[in-house]
Amino acid sequence: MSFLNGLAEIFKNSALSALGAGFQAMEDPQSFLRDDLPQDASPVAKWVQSRNRRACRQHARNEAAGAYSDLGALRRPRYERVCRPYLDSINEGPEAEGSYGPEWDGAGGQCDGKLYGSSITFRTGFIDVDGNTVWGPVQTANANCGVPGVNLAGPVSFSVTTSGSQKFYQFVGKNNTFGASVSVSTSAPFQLLGTSLTLCSGQGTEAGCPLPDNQYRPPRYPTNLPPIGPPDTDNPPPGGDGEDDVEVDEDGNIRICENGDCSSPTSPGGGGAPSEDPGEEDGAPQENDPNNPNDDTIEGCAEEGRILTGLKINFTQVPLAVSGPLDYYRNVCYVGFGPDLNLIDLVIDGKLVKDGQFVIPDSEFCRCYRVVVSPGWGLSVQAYSRPEKTE
Repeated sequence: MSFLNGLAEIFKNSALSALGAGFQAMEDPQSFLRDDLPQDASPVAKWVQSRNRRACRQHARNEAAGAYSDLGALRRPRYERVCRPYLDSINEGPEAEGSYGPEWDGAGGQCDGKLYGSSITFRTGFIDVDGNTVWGPVQTANANCGVPGVNLAGPVSFSVTTSGSQKFYQFVGKNNTFGASVSVSTSAPFQLLGTSLTLCSGQGTEAGCPLPDNQYRPPRYPTNLPPIGPPDTDNPPPGGDGEDDVEVDEDGNIRICENGDCSSPTSPGGGGAPSEDPGEEDGAPQENDPNNPNDDTIEGCAEEGRILTGLKINFTQVPLAVSGPLDYYRNVCYVGFGPDLNLIDLVIDGKLVKDGQFVIPDSEFCRCYRVVVSPGWGLSVQAYSRPEKTE
């Protein structure tokens, strides 16, 4: 068992693991899984790629069989983000896309005939000469109550359409009424960071109106996917003979197995258990003002000589009528970690958050963090750190 747990640690922490922690996971995990490695790639890289591919194929079969638990449902998006290009390349991708229901945060909008204000928070970017994505500032498109020409009437939906080289994001209401909208080029990077609705004054309350579905709708995979077959013994793990296999359980955990024995479970990348003591509170918790739309960023760095081990996120305000599975909420915030505030990665796990959740960096070498809070949410963010290791 200790041998299998050791393999699981190599798998999770390898710098080339697409579903575990590591630099490649932040850089381009999709291409790492989809594209065959060169012949002179290291044996560890070949083994990690092979077992990640098997985990992706197992994920597809779990979805087709409806095998995931509620906890597994929370981890589905990470598999989808990383595995899809590889699964599509071998014709094992889904027949229909997955989603979290409406594109907005689920804050009402379903009262028939009532009027709403709306906003869309987003950022655009471009690809530089080195192929890196350079993001612009966070922007917000507002369609406020009382603005001439704005008359968004419930029930409300969120429309995403493409016309030529442009993609349109827009709130649409009853009788062809419209709210906030964004038009972007389909050839440029784009991120939808948050959307929200506000019931206009004089419209009463939303009591008794149905809420939009905020549950995760998984992609629909074919039920006739072929058997995976035995693992590739040409790519054995360090110290092994290639008879090991990878398993994705109902909770979305990954295990390395051999002859009926399996390693301890690990979650697929960020948001799992820390590899060591999570450390101590680093400074006082920081909060945003949810009533100030310009106060949407909480950021900071660990003290000198310390490494950031994670952030504990508590809610100070939840928008009206927001719901989520197992008390988890989507699009609460976006969490980024990095070696300094000018080098911040975006951790996708921050899109689904529970009150009191501990969010863990994907790398062991982060000192700084940035939390971009969605409109209407109030957060308290407590950083944790440990002393930097010295040789």
